[in-house]
Amino acid sequence: MLVSIFCAGLLLWSGCGQTYSLQSITMAPPSPNLSGIGASQQFTVTAHYSNGKTEDITTKVAFVLSPSALAPLSAETISASGIVQNVVGACTWTAVANPAPATGYTYGTDPYTLTATYSGFTAESFVSVASLADCWNPSNTHP
Repeated sequence: MLVSIFCAGLLLWSGCGQTYSLQSITMAPPSPNLSGIGASQQFTVTAHYSNGKTEDITTKVAFVLSPSALAPLSAETISASGIVQNVVGACTWTAVANPAPATGYTYGTDPYTLTATYSGFTAESFVSVASLADCWNPSNTHP
């Protein structure tokens, strides 16, 4: 009798024998634009489990920031808590005049890639930067 009570208590303590596994991780926001030196963005990483539960794992992941072809890696920093900060002037945006008879410009960006890794899963976000006076991004007027 005592053994069956102990076993029942052990089952309750261990979650009634249910197991679940990590299915994926996601990172938000997916593609922010940092404008100005000192601008920063907090990223949040969420784990998604097979039982439908989610967990904020931002402080448990390994972050890696990869450079843009248009701006140096040294222009951005990433903290262990998921904050990307623009520390020097950089620009990942380009503007190309539309061919006649159209008017205006077409904008594009070659953003930094932020990768979060946790338990064999990865998530990515893309960080565009506009912190130079002549940086041509969609929120500015044409070049």
